[in-house]
Amino acid sequence: MVSSYLQFLQAQTHASKMKLEYMRKREEREERDSQQRRELERLKMERERAEFDHKQSSANTKQKADRAIELLGNDKVDATVKQAASEFLKRLFSSD
Repeated sequence: MVSSYLQFLQAQTHASKMKLEYMRKREEREERDSQQRRELERLKMERERAEFDHKQSSANTKQKADRAIELLGNDKVDATVKQAASEFLKRLFSSD
């Protein structure tokens, strides 16, 4: 009887150890997955921020170029202003 009880306890201990090992591995896997999700989310946010900044910069540059072209076409604008607008456009198009 004692021998049977001892075998039962050993089997139960072994099952508990296996269950604990399974839970530990699952927790490690979930932690890795969580880290990967956080990293992907961080990269996505960085990419979206860079895209937003680029679009905003492009829109600002286009707005300035449109304004410079508008100034060049206006006969009422002073020659020095037209010269500055012309220089701006030259710099803009030569940097592309």
